[in-house]
Amino acid sequence: MGKYAILLSGGVSYGHNYIRYKNDLELAYKALKDAGNFSDENIYLFFADGHKQFENTQLTVCAAKKNKIQDCLKRMIHELSEEDELALIVSNHGGDEENGTICLWGSERIELCLLAEWLNHIKAKKIIILGQCFAGNILEYEISNACVFTANEQGALSYAHMTKTNRSCLYDEFIYHFFSYIIGCYPDTGSRIPQGSNDLMQAYQYAKDNDIFNPDNQQRLKIKIEGEWITEIPQVKNDLADNVLRL
Repeated sequence: MGKYAILLSGGVSYGHNYIRYKNDLELAYKALKDAGNFSDENIYLFFADGHKQFENTQLTVCAAKKNKIQDCLKRMIHELSEEDELALIVSNHGGDEENGTICLWGSERIELCLLAEWLNHIKAKKIIILGQCFAGNILEYEISNACVFTANEQGALSYAHMTKTNRSCLYDEFIYHFFSYIIGCYPDTGSRIPQGSNDLMQAYQYAKDNDIFNPDNQQRLKIKIEGEWITEIPQVKNDLADNVLRL
């Protein structure tokens, strides 16, 4: 069995490529390596214009361009079998046009319907973790042999991590809690998560329960944008039969 991963953050432009997107992918990479035992040679990193260097990794950074990502997925369609595993992890901006898109570098986009179509041709077991705005729109599409986690509901925005005393926005909220649980501690504060483990359903529930913008969280941070409370309620859609789902 081979374990493969795609880390993707488009960033759009230098002015919109916020530091949290790089931090998100570095956190996800640490989880893949430490908890999932993924090999660097099977991890594909698409980030912004391809020029940024990532810490503690020898991964080649490719530009987040549609043709490059499509070529990578096409290879996986031909090379991966049902015995393999693919993790797709996305951070950065998303749009609501075409019923949901992932923003790449520049003006390019990947429509979620097209992404679902590509993924359906890949035979491997798929773990899909989407942190961008409107990620929840992918849940209306059927993706076989996959478990899909999204930072938000259909038609909803996603938000940066912040607290009542810290608005530095160094990570995205859902990704921050999800991968910190898997690793067992938070990357910025070092605070331990004693119950943390490489159990994706538990990681999802932990991220949902601790999302600072979830109305069910008693510690909810109340911020209004254009008169509406910020709300983020992570979602999951699971087509896999695994009793315990791990990276």
